[in-house]
Amino acid sequence: MVQNMVQAWNMQIVDIVRLVLSCICGLLIGYERQERIRQKHMNGAGLRTHMLVALAAAALMLVSKYGFMDVLSYSDNVRVDVSRVAAGIVSGFGFIGAGIIYVRKDSIMGLTTAAGLMATLTVGMAIGAGMYACGIALTILVILIQEMNRLPVYPNTKNKIVVIEWQEKPGMAEELVEWLNENEVQIRNLRIRRLEKKRVEMRIDIERGEQAGGTLLMRMQEEFSNITRIDF
Repeated sequence: MVQNMVQAWNMQIVDIVRLVLSCICGLLIGYERQERIRQKHMNGAGLRTHMLVALAAAALMLVSKYGFMDVLSYSDNVRVDVSRVAAGIVSGFGFIGAGIIYVRKDSIMGLTTAAGLMATLTVGMAIGAGMYACGIALTILVILIQEMNRLPVYPNTKNKIVVIEWQEKPGMAEELVEWLNENEVQIRNLRIRRLEKKRVEMRIDIERGEQAGGTLLMRMQEEFSNITRIDF
């Protein structure tokens, strides 16, 4: 009896090591992707999203392999597909994930939230399958990953795209860029194009989007009377 309990706990420790290892591998892949995103001035699946997906996939494999051992141990004659419901849970989650992820302007939103929900789904599956240590470890790892963006060393790629439109005026673009720099707004990239009726549009990628809040942009529009539209 004691030997069986020790063996069961040893197996759960091995499962936890596998979960941690999947997080590390997801971290390495996510870091490379996040650096590429930074270089191309884009938003997409970054560090935390890759870690959560790797963690959830590892947990699903563990639940699939070991979550039904108690059912199969009832008798040597048991031949049932006990994982069918679990597979249905994973398939059903696709509808929730698809509803959370959306595209706003040039940014993809909701990827990390969807990945976090998928990881939370695996917590419920592990606890329901009786893999308590695995479920608790999953909960701790998900919380740690979700809180990573609060760390000062976390590479921030959360950019904001601001669109400014004004009536054509010589030197206006240089004035706007200088004004933003004076207000400590870090511009990663900008694109300017001429519109009809002597209007000009400038799209600005701003690093750490919270720098360009609504109050600052409203003040900009007050100071530059020929600005006709600001979208952010």
